[in-house]
Amino acid sequence: MIFILSVIFPALLAQPPLKCHDVFTYKQRVLGQLSRRVTQSSYEIIDNDFGFNVSAFLSPSGELRLTLYLSDPKEHIRSHLNGHKLFDQIIDHFGLLNIKSILGVWNQNSVNFRQYQLALLSGFDPNSAALKTWTAVQAKRYGFTKVNYLQVYQVNITGEWVSLVEFVRE
Repeated sequence: MIFILSVIFPALLAQPPLKCHDVFTYKQRVLGQLSRRVTQSSYEIIDNDFGFNVSAFLSPSGELRLTLYLSDPKEHIRSHLNGHKLFDQIIDHFGLLNIKSILGVWNQNSVNFRQYQLALLSGFDPNSAALKTWTAVQAKRYGFTKVNYLQVYQVNITGEWVSLVEFVRE
């Protein structure tokens, strides 16, 4: 896992603080238009009219890295882009059998991080708390029901708290 942190850490420092579901290394903003880029190893849709974008990348080892960003969750409900439907499209795009794990990296402003913290405060152990998040709920629908790796750390330069969690099949 040291390799993953060495790849993620510099990218996290380069990112502005986001209000988002999951944070990873890729972020793009296209003003006022729907932008779609799909390749064998990536899937990106950006709709700034609704302040929404999704970016997913599948590594050669089968690790799915996912970013869902929305500027206003209420607007997201009215949008034709819907988080769980996009999650389904991403799984379909890469093929469930090609995905070995789902990696979530959540900053302290994300919905997942807040859900994780609330579950901890409610008495859940760290792994169980991670399974109470939006990403975990989506991942569980596809059989990724186990937390394989979990780390919460503070980025020294920014002071921001970040959670890194990997979901796998049992």
